[in-house]
Amino acid sequence: MATQKELLELADLFIQNEETLAEFYLACQDLFPSYREQFLDLAKQEEGHARIFAQVKAAIQEKPGAFSPGRFFPQTLQVMIAGIRQKIGELRERKLNSNYALTYMMDTENSLLEGEIAKAFQTEDNQVRELLDTVQRATAAHRETLRAILLQERK
Repeated sequence: MATQKELLELADLFIQNEETLAEFYLACQDLFPSYREQFLDLAKQEEGHARIFAQVKAAIQEKPGAFSPGRFFPQTLQVMIAGIRQKIGELRERKLNSNYALTYMMDTENSLLEGEIAKAFQTEDNQVRELLDTVQRATAAHRETLRAILLQERK
């Protein structure tokens, strides 16, 4: 059974992951000026997801016994965050072409981590489960937004 410290570390990593995704989408605004609003909206949604994971963290602090880790290990999140940060640097240095940047984000939003983010923690707390389901649904919408941009860019 995971300790409260381990669960809180996992929650912090999910917060960092969502904040890093928001940072990537903000960086995309310069590469895709025609889609500035869409990328700003995606960034705001990711920031909202970070706030949701902060709520999950607060729930863990209140009732640590009601939670256990879900499908993901801290190391998985650390690798994901490091990869996204690397791509942000490449994007800012203009080392990423637009097609690759979009494809990378599609792959990220399609990853097991993002694709099953509702399984980040196991709990019977219905409020927390609904919060995680909210993030899950939004992630599916992100894929559709990115797919639409990618299709437009390929025309």
